[in-house]
Amino acid sequence: MKLKDGIIISEVRGEKVLVDAGVSGEVFRGIIKLNETGGVIAEKLLSGATEDELVEHLTKEYDVDDVTARNDIESFVKSLGKAGIME
Repeated sequence: MKLKDGIIISEVRGEKVLVDAGVSGEVFRGIIKLNETGGVIAEKLLSGATEDELVEHLTKEYDVDDVTARNDIESFVKSLGKAGIME
């Protein structure tokens, strides 16, 4: 799983957001505001982390079980896919 090339994480007024700094602006226009967990997942997606790697990271970083972490990741990735910014 990976975000499309040109998608970057930026900080605006102390909050992380996803913005398009590349060619995918034809599909995605605007910004996506990220909460803390979304920021962690997005950073890992930028490096091409697998779902299992994301689950492992979230269960270590936060007090959640594998099922909850996997459901949160799937939901987040699905919303990014709908925005057209997932490869």
